[in-house]
Amino acid sequence: MVKSRFWRPSLATPRLSGFMLSFYLGPFYESQKLNAIAAAVYEEAAKWSDSTSRPILENKARRLRTP
Repeated sequence: MVKSRFWRPSLATPRLSGFMLSFYLGPFYESQKLNAIAAAVYEEAAKWSDSTSRPILENKARRLRTP
């Protein structure tokens, strides 16, 4: 492997599952009254979830986005 002067080692970031997003991060941001972030978390969780929980997460994100 050839290293250039611009080469930097990268850190691996874990991919959070849809369950982790919707079970831990979404409710945390909701409790902190950060609805825009919670809605984004639920939208991302919907991308990674199955077809049964996807509409539930999308509705929750839509509810948080409305004023």
